[in-house]
Amino acid sequence: MLEQTVIRALELFCGIGGFAAASAGTNIRVAGAVDQSPAALEVYRLNFPGHDAWQLNLENVTADELRVFGADFWWLSPPCQPYTVRGAGRDFEDPRALSFRRILDVMARMKENGLPSHLALENVEGFTRSEMRRRLVDLLSNRGYAIQECMLCPTELGVPMRRPRYYLMASRVHLSPPVVIVDAPMRPLGDYLDGGDGNSVPD
Repeated sequence: MLEQTVIRALELFCGIGGFAAASAGTNIRVAGAVDQSPAALEVYRLNFPGHDAWQLNLENVTADELRVFGADFWWLSPPCQPYTVRGAGRDFEDPRALSFRRILDVMARMKENGLPSHLALENVEGFTRSEMRRRLVDLLSNRGYAIQECMLCPTELGVPMRRPRYYLMASRVHLSPPVVIVDAPMRPLGDYLDGGDGNSVPD
């Protein structure tokens, strides 16, 4: 069997480690995780003690701070409030979008050899209509990335939760069209609870 190439990933806006959990058991190795919240990072470090988790103010992050991880894949899950009805849909003018705006500004100024080979982002459905999405897509296109976008809801994967999300995938090499998701049989919520057997909730 051919050995898979190891992908070194940088988690930006890592929170408590959703991406790290999802990528466990794959050929992805988390080279670093970054967030501004000390509370989120405390939980992240408990969940993934072997990962290098940093507290950084992403509103002032520099190219050197992003390059130090040597990651060839960046995963971004920036704050979603600027693109929601509850968040008043203030988009790029929302102060909570400042950190994401900063990352885009840094990427726009980085040299080719400093940019990641691959990048992916997830956010709420409202992000599809945002100015920030337009800026992101324009930046990636101008820097030579191939781009794929899609909407996906956990129910399509058999997860009992309705939460449609926007996903963007970008690569400096060819991207195949997204695989069509066929609705999977719905699994019981207990299957996703630690220690659960599908019939009971853990203590």
